[in-house]
Amino acid sequence: MIRPIVAILALALFVITQVEAEVTISASPMELLDENGVPIEGVTKSTSREKLMEKASKQGKGVYRGESSIKIIVTDDVIEPIDPIPCGEGFTGFEPICIPIVAPSCPENTVGTPPDCEPLPITCDLPYVLDTALNKCFTSTATCQDAGWDKANGDLTGCMNDPMPPMGGMPVVDKSQYPVFAVGSGELLVRDRNELATVNSINSENGFRHGEFRILCGFSHMSKDDPLAKPNVDEGTHEHTFFGNVEADENSTNESLMTSGNTTCFGGTMNRSAYWHPTMVDTATNTPKVPRQIQVYYKTWNSDTVVAPPQGLNMISRPHDSGRTTRYTCNSDYNRRAFDKFPDCKVGESMEIMLGFPSCWDGINLYKQDQSHMTYGNYYTGCPSSHPVQIPDITFNIYYDVDTPIANWRLSSDMPEDVAGSSIHGDWMNGWTPEWMDKVLSGCLNAGKDCHSHLVGDNLEMYR
Repeated sequence: MIRPIVAILALALFVITQVEAEVTISASPMELLDENGVPIEGVTKSTSREKLMEKASKQGKGVYRGESSIKIIVTDDVIEPIDPIPCGEGFTGFEPICIPIVAPSCPENTVGTPPDCEPLPITCDLPYVLDTALNKCFTSTATCQDAGWDKANGDLTGCMNDPMPPMGGMPVVDKSQYPVFAVGSGELLVRDRNELATVNSINSENGFRHGEFRILCGFSHMSKDDPLAKPNVDEGTHEHTFFGNVEADENSTNESLMTSGNTTCFGGTMNRSAYWHPTMVDTATNTPKVPRQIQVYYKTWNSDTVVAPPQGLNMISRPHDSGRTTRYTCNSDYNRRAFDKFPDCKVGESMEIMLGFPSCWDGINLYKQDQSHMTYGNYYTGCPSSHPVQIPDITFNIYYDVDTPIANWRLSSDMPEDVAGSSIHGDWMNGWTPEWMDKVLSGCLNAGKDCHSHLVGDNLEMYR
């Protein structure tokens, strides 16, 4: 079919004659094919859909996304310039490229109209009351005064130390046995190293090249805070064990993490993200158990399509809600592993928890409490159309030294009727410096390389 349309070229508008053809994309390496399955002349092959469309555009072809196909518009000679036609109400740009105008909205858990967004009002369960000036939940005013709370002078010690009772039968944690909290580092800990990352081979099962990056983080601190599930609520949940940013608390935001706080992770301030999960408790003594470390694994099944997580993205992994499992392993022996429950690790051994996060983002929402902004992808077909943006596949590998009988161990989130370990979940709050996440992408994931646990691409080492 031959018809005239308006196109933008070299900052001027022209009436041009165009030939339109429905095209498809072949398997990897991809190329654009016409309705007869013949490659479109002048358009080179690529292993990336986005790069393919970019190449088509640079060679004088307009590329349009459809619901189920991509259209290639092959242009002929320019005839004459004309005036641009503005798009109609509710759209910006000029015909035929019109972009809907989306009204700005406040983030999740806030109210108002940008830029005047405020946190949602906090409600407190009895016996706790809301201090409206501080917007936090504390024990009753009388209890605080009896404990020596001097509100006028800002001394909150009495209230802050007045323990919140156990939640719904969850394990009691003796806070007097909290470990010493980490100091972390406030410096960038990256240096040159004469070593190349390992180039991964193309996987024979799906035809893709994998990319891998791992970062080790030490224990940071424990608290009942949860800036994702209970933002701005002091001690609003069960105990959590934190890694990474040592200042993570109920008031943390992505901006505060990225710009402040020491970190317990390799590489120092290149990554101030916060990672946390329910605290492990020895119920025989109500003692919180301190993990040896966490290894956070950033990987991808397709190095061509993965992109950096957007600033402000947060997510919670709840495997049971997605019909998935969590793996527990004794001494890294896959013959001694269990799913959704603690294995029978002996005193003197170690236990590893492997907890995976979804890696397909809807491209719109940075966080939703029901986690519907994220979903899991398919190893062979990638991300679904509802969540088309593939970010790195993130996995927590948490290591505990078993120094007391594991039969007494439970997670702080386990209910009495739960199998020990079955309530496992994890939180990931993005505090990466964009520059360094880009280096992880370009040097490891997009490059299809294995950077192990110490490299950020070729010849660049992170340390602690």
